Parts: sequence; C-alpha cells; structure tokens
Amino acid sequence: MKHKNVTNEMIRDYVVEALLILMHTKDYNNITIGQITEKAGVNRSTYYRNFDSKEDIIRRFYARLLEKSLDSMDENVKASTRSYLRVHFNTFYEKKDELLLIHKAGLSYLLLDVLNMIFIDKQHLEHDFIKEISVYYHTGGIFNSFLLWFEKGMSISPDDFASICAEIYPSEKKPMLPILLQKKNK
Repeated sequence: MKHKNVTNEMIRDYVVEALLILMHTKDYNNITIGQITEKAGVNRSTYYRNFDSKEDIIRRFYARLLEKSLDSMDENVKASTRSYLRVHFNTFYEKKDELLLIHKAGLSYLLLDVLNMIFIDKQHLEHDFIKEISVYYHTGGIFNSFLLWFEKGMSISPDDFASICAEIYPSEKKPMLPILLQKKNK
C-alpha cells in the first residue's frame, strides 16, 4: 500500500500499525524492517528517517496512547486523581490486544522510557533534584501499575483499576502530569 500526500506523522503511524499487525501473526524478534516497511507502504529510507529501531516504533505507540488520553482531558478530569487515571486506563484499554502482544514480547519496559520522556520536563526540573526524584518516583509507580495490569491480562476493568489506584494514591497529591503540563504551557 503506497501513500501519497502524507505527513511524517502519518508515516510514523503507518509504521506503528504495520508492526502491530505483523505481531499478531509473527514473533516480534522475527519481524524484519523489510516486512514492516512493505506492510506500511513506505520505503526503508523513509523508515530510517523516522525510526532508529523496532523499539522506537513501540515507544511511538505508547506516546500516541498517552497523547490521546491527555488530549481528551479537561480541567475537571485533571483535578480528580480517579478521573485522571480512568482516562488513561480507558485509553489504554482500547488497545488491549496490542498492549498484551507488546507485553508478551517482553517490551513493556519501553513504556517507562515514554513515561519518563513525557513527565520529565528538564527546563523546569534540571536545577531541582528533589522535584526530579519526585517525578521519577511518580513515573515508576505509574509504570508498575500498568505492568501489573498487563500481567493480569488487563482483566480488571479500567474504571475498577483507576479506583484501586486512586485509593492508594496520597489524597493530598494531585496527578503530576497535568501540573507539569500547565507549567510548561505558561
């Protein structure tokens, strides 16, 4: 499938989709870049302009899920830990099959890379080691919650999982990501 008049964003999404389709029928380690580019309808040079590895494709997938959940949040959702978590878990649940494929392939660790990339705002934290530790601590907790959910086959509903996580989240704390995004946008 060849594509005309496409943006780099679209090309990256085609490559992500191609890899995930291939993962339904092939072992991740046996999927080649050639198979991915053929399925995506892009040439190898286009692939290498956009990705350094197959792991980068998975990182892109996770980043797009997080972007989608953040884009769907309004101020009311951001103010409530349970609502904030529910949006994330529901967004991820929509891609349950793909997430479980990625987990089965042993690639869930890439989610931590993406969480750290999104949560760590170097411009605001580079001179405050305590805040930086806090952010890393926060992303580790989120990552491990997702990892446990994946381990359980995502059998707990997103709403129930958000409720459980919100119960153990310190009541005086607000979700960190919206706070960081507000600072960044100022």
